[in-house]
Amino acid sequence: MFRKVMIWTITTIAIGGATASAQEWYAGAFAGWNNTSDTEFETALGTIDTTFNKGAIWGLSGGYRLGNGVRLEGEVSWRDADVDNHKLGGAILDGSKGAAKSRSFMANALYDFNRDGKVQPYIGGGIGWSKIDYDSFGVDAVPDVLNDDDGVFAYQGIAGLSIGLSERFDIFGEYRYFKAQDPSVTTSEASGAVKTDIGYQSQDFVLGLRLSF
Repeated sequence: MFRKVMIWTITTIAIGGATASAQEWYAGAFAGWNNTSDTEFETALGTIDTTFNKGAIWGLSGGYRLGNGVRLEGEVSWRDADVDNHKLGGAILDGSKGAAKSRSFMANALYDFNRDGKVQPYIGGGIGWSKIDYDSFGVDAVPDVLNDDDGVFAYQGIAGLSIGLSERFDIFGEYRYFKAQDPSVTTSEASGAVKTDIGYQSQDFVLGLRLSF
C-alpha cells in the first residue's frame, strides 16, 4: 500500500512540474546515520532472527530545479550496517557476524516550500533499483551461513530542510524511509542451500551540501 502511495505521489509531483520553466541544475552529496530494521531468514535449522548495529549511509545526487518548487533528481546511495546478533529459537548465537549492504539508484521527485526564503522545508519520494548484499552472515563456528545478494525494486520517502548559504550553495538535513522489495537469496550448501526471502528497510538521517549551477 505504501509503495502505491509513493508511486502516485511521485507521479503527481512530476506531472505538476512538467509545465514549469526550468531554472537550474544542481548536484549534491550527503552522508549520515542508517538504522537498518531487524530481519529474518530461513535455514535448514530454522528461522534466524537478525538485528543490526547503527550503520552509515552516503551518496551523490543531481537534478533539475523547476520554477514552481518541484525538483526532479537522480541519486546513487550506499548503506552499510553490521550485524549485532543472530538468534535461533530466541537464543543469541555466540560470535554473530555479517553485514547488510545496499547500493541504490533512485529517481526522486521533491517539492520545496517557501522557495523564496533562505530556509526551505521539502518533501518527496523516489523509486528505483537496489542491490541488497547480505555479506558473510554467520557465527564464528559456522561462517558464511548466508553470503548472497539480489537486485530488487525499491522506494523511499523523504522529508528535509534546506538552508541557503549563498546563491549557489545550500546545506540540508533529511529524514528518509527506505524499503526494498524482499530480496531472494540462498544460504550456503553447508546450511542447507535454503532459498529464502529476506526483508530490507531502513530509516536514515543525513546531512549534505548542494551546489546550484
